Amino acid sequence: MFVQRVFSSIQRLALVLVFTVAFQTTSFASDALTTQETQEVGNVRTQVQKYGAEKKEVKLILRTGHELKGHISRADDTWFNLTERSGSVSKLSYEDVTGVHRVGLGTARRLL
Repeated sequence: MFVQRVFSSIQRLALVLVFTVAFQTTSFASDALTTQETQEVGNVRTQVQKYGAEKKEVKLILRTGHELKGHISRADDTWFNLTERSGSVSKLSYEDVTGVHRVGLGTARRLL
């Protein structure tokens, strides 16, 4: 009887340890993902500020897969305004954007 109680308490302890380790490894993976997303947002912010200062037309790729074209009319720490050719203004968060590309002539056309 005593042996069975000791054995069952050891099994419980082993289960608790297994679940503790399993949950800790998943939290580390989510922290790494958050760091990667933070770097992407920083890159988008840098590009938006660069193209906004140059008054260049840009193409934005959103997380939803949609694309928007226009120029950056105003930029803040957490959001920016994109003015499209039609005149409509979209207020976007840096987290909503995955890519920023300059719109313009290709290299071959500029050389001709």
